[in-house]
Amino acid sequence: MTSPRFRDRCVKMLPFTEMESGKAGTILTLASIDQSGAIRNLHVMDHSGDEQMLAQTLEALRASGLKPARLGDKTVAVDFLYLFTTTEVKPLPEGSISELSGALRRLRT
Repeated sequence: MTSPRFRDRCVKMLPFTEMESGKAGTILTLASIDQSGAIRNLHVMDHSGDEQMLAQTLEALRASGLKPARLGDKTVAVDFLYLFTTTEVKPLPEGSISELSGALRRLRT
């Protein structure tokens, strides 16, 4: 059996791309997914308390669209437990991107 999968792989990152630097958190959801991949029920089982992160995650999850779970050659309805996590994000020091790019170029040659 395969589990349901996001149609767009970057959807998993959407709620966290606009988060303030330095924030971290988790959200545990339970969703009932039907045979077509539609979310029928969505419950927040636990979260770290950041309401902005919670709202963005639920919005992204509802909008994402899922490929349904499969059992052999048939699609099946399932309950899908998913943990969204972000770790502390720290800005890179000024100039570090160009230093990293240069180091990568040197390694490739």
